[in-house]
Amino acid sequence: MLYTERIDIEEILSEAKNCKILCLGDIMLDRYVYGNVNRISPEAPVAVLNLKNTREVLGGAGNTVANISALGPKVYYLGIVGKDTNGLKIANLLKKCSASYKLLKLKDYSSISKTRFIAGNNHILRLDEENKLPVIDDVLVRMERILNKVVKNCDIVILSDYNKGTFNHKSTQMIINLCKKYNKTVLVDPKGNDYKKYRNADYIKPNLKEFKEATGLEFSYSDKDFDEKIKIGAKKIFNDCKVNNLLITMSEFGILYISSNNPEKIIKLPTVAKEVFDVSGAGDTTISAFALGLVSNLKPVEAMYLANICAGIVVGKVGTACVYPDEIREVFKSEQRKNGYFECETDKKIFEFLEKLKKKKNALQLLDKYIKDMEL
Repeated sequence: MLYTERIDIEEILSEAKNCKILCLGDIMLDRYVYGNVNRISPEAPVAVLNLKNTREVLGGAGNTVANISALGPKVYYLGIVGKDTNGLKIANLLKKCSASYKLLKLKDYSSISKTRFIAGNNHILRLDEENKLPVIDDVLVRMERILNKVVKNCDIVILSDYNKGTFNHKSTQMIINLCKKYNKTVLVDPKGNDYKKYRNADYIKPNLKEFKEATGLEFSYSDKDFDEKIKIGAKKIFNDCKVNNLLITMSEFGILYISSNNPEKIIKLPTVAKEVFDVSGAGDTTISAFALGLVSNLKPVEAMYLANICAGIVVGKVGTACVYPDEIREVFKSEQRKNGYFECETDKKIFEFLEKLKKKKNALQLLDKYIKDMEL
């Protein structure tokens, strides 16, 4: 049976409001500066960007929060910011996306921001304002106290690691152990090559580049032994980190799933993206949709299918962005039609006719006749 038939997308999206997802991680402010480039500066050989407008959105773990909220679940967020203007902006953006949140504010720390300069659809420059978090042992006690209250009331927990300091070995293990105390599933969006700090997490979702860095393996998707290299790397992570499942995103090649219960079996799905404008933040969308799928009692492979659909939508947008229920419904219907599944006989007839129409020279005349015959 096809995934689009096995998954009741209407029920998932309508019941999403009853799901509670907790997200922890490195939050930042994403700023976009849009304009046109029509000339080179007389002062230096650089483009002159003529400013049109700017926008500010949640970045890093904040993009995961925004994506969860857009999909419909109730989202809780816990993270660290500085006592500064950008920290206030992050708080306001969390309010706007209806998140319940607790920001631990540090005195001698600046909230992270990334400013991207966009000319048309071209990303021409990025300006980063960041310094890595100081040792966070001082805030661990506060964090643990808050988590003890929040975790037990959530359905699933996402750790969004951007390698900015929130997740050192001590803090990560404290969070995972506390989640296990309350029997909560833990999903990790990792960064860096030390996955041992994620020990006992249920799912880790690296992209292919991150997976290779973490395992020390060198290969590409086109290699004949690609599957074997994935299995070798996966077994290494399963053995070293006691992780149960890996979900690996592969950009234009789609997504794959492999479980410690059956490490010889790899399940792959091709991308459903029509056009790719921007992959920034696509991993946040993937893990958000995957979490919703698991909370909605989908099997891991079915949740992966939902996540793959959402990732295919978001990469068609410029900048960090979200996916919304109506967009998901539309893609599900499209995928159903491709696979010969239709809600009614009329839909099927229209689809079959349009497919034939693409091959005809007198398409407009045939379409006019068909509309009259169908009394549409």
